[in-house]
Amino acid sequence: MPLATRDGRPFLRVNGIQTLSESYVCLTGEAGALAKAGVGHLRLMPQAVDMAGVARAFRDCLDGRKDPAEAEAELVGLCPATRFSNGFYHGVAGYRRIAAGAAMADR
Repeated sequence: MPLATRDGRPFLRVNGIQTLSESYVCLTGEAGALAKAGVGHLRLMPQAVDMAGVARAFRDCLDGRKDPAEAEAELVGLCPATRFSNGFYHGVAGYRRIAAGAAMADR
């Protein structure tokens, strides 16, 4: 069930007892920093899209076959009706999308 803010902007989704973000968290731009920090696994939340394509885009990004912008562009093509977010990673509101290199300036 989608939930909206008072002004009608999509905000959350309720799935049984879970409360989920309306946007998809996308950390392609942060994947290199995560790997350097010792993160060995990323969880891809199943969605009603080509999940094999999503997994390939992330794998190609992590393996250096695609730069993060290319991988994200591919994901946008696979999930055209979805907003991406990464704010929580950068210490700001989770629904926000922080561009690479802009995290510190955007705080």
